[in-house]
Amino acid sequence: MGKSIAAWKSIADNSSLCYISYRRTLSSKTAADQQIQLYNEITGDIHFDEKLRTRVVVQVDSLTRVTGTPSTVIADELHGIYRQIFSNSSRSKSIWEKIDWLITTAKHFIALDAKANNDDKIYYSGKRFYLENSHEENYDPTKRCGVFCHYKRHEKYSVEEIAKEAQRRNISEKHYQADTDRDIKHEDFSDPVAAFANTRIVIFNHTLEAGVSIIDEQFDVLFVFSFEVGSVEATKQAIYRFRNVS
Repeated sequence: MGKSIAAWKSIADNSSLCYISYRRTLSSKTAADQQIQLYNEITGDIHFDEKLRTRVVVQVDSLTRVTGTPSTVIADELHGIYRQIFSNSSRSKSIWEKIDWLITTAKHFIALDAKANNDDKIYYSGKRFYLENSHEENYDPTKRCGVFCHYKRHEKYSVEEIAKEAQRRNISEKHYQADTDRDIKHEDFSDPVAAFANTRIVIFNHTLEAGVSIIDEQFDVLFVFSFEVGSVEATKQAIYRFRNVS
């Protein structure tokens, strides 16, 4: 309870807010206590507008109705939210992509859960790092990252879509997937120090060959974008290609 009170006090008075909950009783109580709108009081899209200081408590199943970008997102009982998302297999992907989008676009993200652990902290710190360092005005050539993707082509977090976004922002990148020329992969991974000397983002998927170890090159963070992970062992092997991540 104390952390929840502190979280609410930390939010600026002029900040728009999306409060995410998976329990209807908690949603109703929070809306009443904080004197803000409840999702079922709104017909159609739940649109967040910074100028209008929109504040809404949104049930996790209704996240796909959200449009616009709130300044602050609170996820209350984070692990429960994820259990709820994946209990509905027919809609889990669209809901997951919406909460993922909210986390990476809001200016501030607050996760509340008594069972939260260091893995949660690492994951969401990575999300915030991606947000803060992917904008042109925040470009820092000393920051470098690896990105492992397990999404289908043309989806938001596929290898090719992230590569296109990096190119659009004029951020140096190299990417590797099934149709990447084997000679290019062999040349780059035979000498990754030389291959990645002027590269800020390296994007890859399961096609990265076993036995490749990027040891000498320093990367600040490794992102994992995966909705349907293959075998755990294959994913671990792909991630562990990067051995020198701070």
